[in-house]
Amino acid sequence: MASRGKGLLRKSFIYSLGVIGGKAIYFLLIPILTFCMSKGEVGRYDIILTSIALLCPIVSLYIEQGVLRWLLDEKSESSDEVIYTAFVTILRNCLVFSLLYWFLFIWIEFEYKLLVYILIICNAFFFYCQCVLRGTGKSVLYVILNLLNPLLFIIFAFSSVYFLGMGIEGILIAQVYAACATIIVFVLKTHFIPRFSLALVDRRLSRSLLSYSIPLLPNFFSWWGITSANKYLVLCILGLEANGIYGVAQRLAGVFLMINTAFYSAWTEESIIHYEKEDRDSYFSNIFNAYSTLFLTTIILAISVLKPGVKWVIDSDFYEVWKYVPILCLGVAFNAFAGFLGTIHLCEKKTIDVLKTSLIGLLVTIILGVGLIGPFDLYGVAFAMLAGNATVFVARLIFIRKIMSLKIDKLRFLSLTCFAFLSYGLILLDQKWIDRCLIGCALVLFAVYNQNTIQRILKGRIR
Repeated sequence: MASRGKGLLRKSFIYSLGVIGGKAIYFLLIPILTFCMSKGEVGRYDIILTSIALLCPIVSLYIEQGVLRWLLDEKSESSDEVIYTAFVTILRNCLVFSLLYWFLFIWIEFEYKLLVYILIICNAFFFYCQCVLRGTGKSVLYVILNLLNPLLFIIFAFSSVYFLGMGIEGILIAQVYAACATIIVFVLKTHFIPRFSLALVDRRLSRSLLSYSIPLLPNFFSWWGITSANKYLVLCILGLEANGIYGVAQRLAGVFLMINTAFYSAWTEESIIHYEKEDRDSYFSNIFNAYSTLFLTTIILAISVLKPGVKWVIDSDFYEVWKYVPILCLGVAFNAFAGFLGTIHLCEKKTIDVLKTSLIGLLVTIILGVGLIGPFDLYGVAFAMLAGNATVFVARLIFIRKIMSLKIDKLRFLSLTCFAFLSYGLILLDQKWIDRCLIGCALVLFAVYNQNTIQRILKGRIR
């Protein structure tokens, strides 16, 4: 147990260097957006980015997830067969997508259609490169690419927006340059082209990879719908400026999403590798309890310092985002916890099982979003996202009973969740003495609840 916990910590640390470091660089985009662009421009850019995020997995058919799963499976085919079979499959998919995309835009006029097209293709291959590096254990190169991509993006974006005044077009061009550069580094460092051979491409393996990855697409669409679909609702009902506010609030809450991404990247590998161990149930339970406690107490601490902290990173025109960030942070927390449970299905290669709960969450998000946006504006949209993620988490807890006995510390989990909501209610009162007391309480709570986890992290193990 200790050695496996140590392995999870080591991998989490390695991935955190790339994911958190990279996302921290992306965090610098928030001042660029808020100080150099209007609310309407930020809202428009956010809608474009949301649409790109939807289309990328459609192009690749999410096959990069199959690549990762097969490369981590010691009983699977050779790594080169998996890598190049998936590569050729993505190339074929890109060709089909290109024909459909440009046929569609014969009839639709869109200012940024060429940049969006290039960015979708580049992102599809970049995600593939990431999974290849993870699956083949090239963690150092993985970290380098995850730092290089956002670093180049921020440099290009700042230059084009601040000095050249190119606005949305400049940011999109910066993303294209950064993606292309990192893909070139991947190709050169892995000797990707010299190793390529058509003899390594296996149609049977391609079908197997797709049979694993395609059922993940509806699940991805559901998650995308829970976290992003309501942006179109905001755009249609409240307008571009409101969508700009909501987009910035999501980016601030995205700090916790990047923490979860680092953990999830490591946990996916560890859960697959150690899934068949005899003490699996207790191992999964211990990890979940430690992680959920750390996540919730960190959110409580962040909520307590949110109002004064926001003033340092965004323009005053966007200051109201602090009202919505705590709700979105809690939504990210339940997204993380539901994702943890979803890895159990992935371990059994039964990806169709994760879809049912995601669809339930999507339905809840859409219904609440439509019902609450009128009377509560952005509060309603944010709460709908939180409710959708919480629904997925609860539903997966019920479904997971058929697979393993996951023992959650319910009293601690529920009390921390309630305290997070209480903290949000207290900062809404806008009383300085209450805010100061809340910061002190949050610090004490964090230290008390995480003292064992912190000690084990310092010792390099989780028992």
